[in-house]
Amino acid sequence: MKAMASIFMVMLLLSTNIENEGGLKMVEGTRFEKTLFKVCTDILNNNCGDMNQCLNLCRKKYGFLASGECNNKKQCVCTHPC
Repeated sequence: MKAMASIFMVMLLLSTNIENEGGLKMVEGTRFEKTLFKVCTDILNNNCGDMNQCLNLCRKKYGFLASGECNNKKQCVCTHPC
């Protein structure tokens, strides 16, 4: 019985040690754009129905690094470098 308990204790210690040391550790990344320059957001129009159209409009106006999304108010919101 003592052998079984000590085996479980060793397994418990090893499993917590692996988790804390990096066996399952997640690395958080940041957006590349935010580290290089300031990011601005602008609303282009209020009749956004297609995400691809919004993205294309944003890239035409602000360049290739811009991105566009429709929000819940049907507005085309562009995120671009300032």
